[in-house]
Amino acid sequence: MSGPIAAPYDAFLQDLACVGVRTVGRGAAGRPYAVLAARTNRRWWLLPLSERSATLSGLAMFQPLTTGARLARAGVSALARTGLYTRFARHVVRFDRLPDLPGLDDHAIDEVAYFTGTDGPHRKTTVQLMRRGGTILGYARISRKPIVRPFLTAEAWILTRLQGLGLESAYTPRVLALDRRTDCAVLITDSQRRPGLTSPPEPGPAHLTFLHELRNKTATPGPAPSLRIRDYLVRLEPSLSRSWIDRFRMGLARLHDREEDLPQCLVHGDFTPTNCFELGSRLYVFDWEYALDPGPVGFDYAHYVLACPQNGSSDETVARLTERISAFFLDGDRNLARASLLSYLLLHAGFYMNRLSLDGQDPGDWESGTARAALVDAVLRQASENTGSC
Repeated sequence: MSGPIAAPYDAFLQDLACVGVRTVGRGAAGRPYAVLAARTNRRWWLLPLSERSATLSGLAMFQPLTTGARLARAGVSALARTGLYTRFARHVVRFDRLPDLPGLDDHAIDEVAYFTGTDGPHRKTTVQLMRRGGTILGYARISRKPIVRPFLTAEAWILTRLQGLGLESAYTPRVLALDRRTDCAVLITDSQRRPGLTSPPEPGPAHLTFLHELRNKTATPGPAPSLRIRDYLVRLEPSLSRSWIDRFRMGLARLHDREEDLPQCLVHGDFTPTNCFELGSRLYVFDWEYALDPGPVGFDYAHYVLACPQNGSSDETVARLTERISAFFLDGDRNLARASLLSYLLLHAGFYMNRLSLDGQDPGDWESGTARAALVDAVLRQASENTGSC
């Protein structure tokens, strides 16, 4: 792989070099991996080819959200089960060794799978740690980027806090090690992941039970969401389009009268079907690096739903989310639900555009910006049509 398209892959190889792993030539001895590329975005999964069970377990990192991606994964899985798992690999790379990772004295690893991370300002490498036979032990995430490394540190703190909450509705990972080297940060956690465990595209009873328990155990008055939204606007305004400046300002004006009544709690921040799965009657919820404490109740629910493709117009999506957030979390108060949804959308937009800016990129290049702008406009329009306020 070479050229601009391979840039994220090259960065992934540099991440691996931080933990002692390097590629070797085709004729040299080494550990072979099939390289699978995503159809969209620049990201790759590397599945071990040393044994069939490890190949199958490596697919656990690939959590498709679209029908096409699910079919692609099913095809790869079928080939692996029949012992033809080398044939789907159009590209094979060999590494000289397993990664040198801290905190694994009692968790000897025999095999790993890799995910290069999704191309973007917060790209990071993920390593799935396995025993022989494909048993998944945990995950290591690696980043050399100064703007990313603090998030791994913050996640380690959040995971430790979650262990102390005694959640009954969800399991969360335990921190095995946080290694802040001079050239990279490495966060290692255990996992209860097993192949085949998934989370549905729509939140179900287990998701709602978890969100309610998280709210009950972490509820706090906290600072108003508008303070963080206003901070994003101040930072970004010199480089924002006029339409986005107007959205932020109109949103802040709408929130002024209602956000004091908006309950807040610890929110996951990136609660999606790819960051949780059902384990018996509970959820297993991981990747807490973007946790917000506090954030508006309803944040995680909206984020989960919007992570999957939506049918219908932006107005229909907003109306549906408003109805559900009001019914599930806010005792039927639709005006307060609009305030919750508007807070989420503006916090989410500010975060994503700010991280582009911090990475030296144009905030206007936000991949989901157009779709999210339509949702903000729909909330503002519906708020104005109903009560004149959120």
